Amino acid sequence: AAEGVPLSRYIYSLGISLVGTQASQLVASTYGNVDSFLKALDEASLHDDDDEPNTAEEDNEESILIPPPFAILTGEDGSEKVKGIGPTAISALLSFSKEDVLMKAAKELA
Repeated sequence: AAEGVPLSRYIYSLGISLVGTQASQLVASTYGNVDSFLKALDEASLHDDDDEPNTAEEDNEESILIPPPFAILTGEDGSEKVKGIGPTAISALLSFSKEDVLMKAAKELA
């Protein structure tokens, strides 16, 4: 975010539907800085919209499991789930990450 603007205010200013001030604060406290947050959005944008676990195959060797989008918020990365961030907010973040125009604007504001 621009110098002096708290990350939570930057996230809220993006206008992500269903991500209000409280959810913005929770997301900001989880990611800590704008680069980590934007990286999570970038990674989420690469995921398919299905609910099945994602795997990537590399040179026909073992498949590796790709963590679900925003796993740090849902606790699916092994950390504790962030209370106050539910599937609706995760879905809204995922939808935002898939919109190229919105992602470009978010990066320009950072």
